[in-house]
Amino acid sequence: LSFEKLNDFDFVQKETVDIIGESISIAPLIHTKFPHIFVFVGPTGVGKTTTLSKLSAGLVINARKEKRPAPVVRLITTDYTRVGAEEQLRRFGDLMDVKVEKAETAEDLSSILEKWRDTVDYIFIDSSGCSPNDYDMIAKMRKTLSLPEDTMETFLVVSASTISSNLVKIIDNFSIFNFDSVIVTKCDETSSFGNVVGVLHEKRKSISYITNGQSVPRAIKRASVLYFLNSLTGFKLDKMHLKDKFPEEN
Repeated sequence: LSFEKLNDFDFVQKETVDIIGESISIAPLIHTKFPHIFVFVGPTGVGKTTTLSKLSAGLVINARKEKRPAPVVRLITTDYTRVGAEEQLRRFGDLMDVKVEKAETAEDLSSILEKWRDTVDYIFIDSSGCSPNDYDMIAKMRKTLSLPEDTMETFLVVSASTISSNLVKIIDNFSIFNFDSVIVTKCDETSSFGNVVGVLHEKRKSISYITNGQSVPRAIKRASVLYFLNSLTGFKLDKMHLKDKFPEEN
């Protein structure tokens, strides 16, 4: 910038916000072949099962609201480590009238998917949460979830309040899953997203969804650049300019 522009505080501030916005990558919607298979991986306690429930419930409820045939949705849990994991998913399945199956091995999973191949629209697969330092568990989970990548979309689920150094480790150690994008959960539990924005930019990873509460299915939405920019503190935001520069996708 010229010296004259550098002395224009409002201009510099506007340029800085634009640069921050341009560093945030929003994942496009992926259209895999039917049935659409969504896999959720990530560390313990980030809300994978709740997030899966929100997304799957949204498909069914939106169809009902729009008075169109509800898609056929199925849920699979591969989580055999957390006490109550299967029961939590089955309770949700009962509530939404959605069938739930359990798969402990890659063979189990393949068998279930083969059974549903021609009759189901969407399949959501929950996985065990584990420490990013537990390499044996991560490798075992990757073996169980060994599916052709062109048939599924894999999400890494992380909490918004995860500190930067831990987020780097999570992304690095879960990269074995070749995840397509990141879902940022528990956004209602923090007011600062610099850790998430900075690390995901550094690692060149995009964000697909954010969650901001426990309500199913309302507390989840498509990620947007505007969501993160509106959380900036200490900046005077030109809302109209930002809306034009970073339009939100449906």
